This record gives sequence, C-alpha cells and structure tokens, in this order.
Amino acid sequence: RIRKVTDGGVDYDFECTENVDVLRDAFLCAGYGWGLTVILGIHASPSLLPIHPMELFDGGRSIIGSIFGGFKGKSQLPYFATQCGNGVRIITTCHFLLHNEIMH
Repeated sequence: RIRKVTDGGVDYDFECTENVDVLRDAFLCAGYGWGLTVILGIHASPSLLPIHPMELFDGGRSIIGSIFGGFKGKSQLPYFATQCGNGVRIITTCHFLLHNEIMH
C-alpha cells in the first residue's frame, strides 16, 4: 500500500520496533534504485533478517544501522568523559516534528 501511495516507494524509512517482520516491511517500502532503510537500535536477542539477497541486488535498495545515533565511542568518549567530570551537561533535549498519516 505504501509503495502505491508514494508512487514506487519512500526515499528513507526508519525502523525502530526491533521486529524483523516489520523491518522486512520497511525495507520493501523503500523505493527501487534509491530507497534507504535505517535500522535504529538492536534487539537484545538479534535474529537473522528475513530478506533474500536478490532483494538487495535487484532493487538497488540499501539498509544501514545506527546505534547510539552516530556517536563514535573510540574518538568521542574521552572528550565526553572529561566534560562530564567538569560538570558540563552533555545530554540535551531534542524536539522532532513528526508527520503521521493513517494508511487505510
């Protein structure tokens, strides 16, 4: 249904449910040749993705993952540890504008 409404699929989709069936649906909603699925987080007991290799090669879609939102532990952790020790507030509040559309 999403592929039909979006005339071929979405440019980007984000999956954060930790459910491999939902991940597959999100991947299949990505547009042929350009769609990107971003997996946010990882399940405590990860399982294999139910995606056939030809679905990756044939359609030109991509999957990437993001754990900790792009935080680079090796290069950034020492800086953040120093800042925290100096009493600097590291975590800030972010506001996101979300658009929800109910698909029938």
